[in-house]
Amino acid sequence: MAFSLLYGDAQGGSSLVNLLSYIDAYTMNLGILDVEINLNICEQILHYTDKDFPTQPYKHGVVNASPFKRISYFGCFFISEKTIPKPFPQEIIGKDLSQIPNHQNSIVLYALAVDSLHGATLHRLDGQTKELTNRIEISAHSYCDIIDAISGATNLTHFKMISVLFEQLAYRANPDASYQAVI
Repeated sequence: MAFSLLYGDAQGGSSLVNLLSYIDAYTMNLGILDVEINLNICEQILHYTDKDFPTQPYKHGVVNASPFKRISYFGCFFISEKTIPKPFPQEIIGKDLSQIPNHQNSIVLYALAVDSLHGATLHRLDGQTKELTNRIEISAHSYCDIIDAISGATNLTHFKMISVLFEQLAYRANPDASYQAVI
């Protein structure tokens, strides 16, 4: 899935439709047929992500930011603003996940991040271009831990850490895309 899902147009129109369609399809696939999505929050998040991306140290804004930073910046807003206000049913997601506050937003954001990063192109600082051809895969235990870890995310405090998390997960699945380890 291309990043055009979140960055499809300057006005946010196709991006909003794409985001809502993604959430609807993903939750229906889980078996959740009546997910409530706050449309106003979705519109605001897409606007913030496009217009207010940090310029320090990312002087070229969202256009030239790595896919990890782009999905993380969006994701922190998505999670902290509680885009999906109602928790998912325990009988669908299981007891462990259902006990995590704000799990519904973390679950959808994680899926969106994995789908968005699969096939993404990296323009590395060394001039090389790499594609993330392999999909991120983790254990059920790690999945629960990640959903818990990101459930309280905010842009102010978690943007960079979540970016590094997704970067390392993607590099684990795509070791040829990673920079050489030196430390």
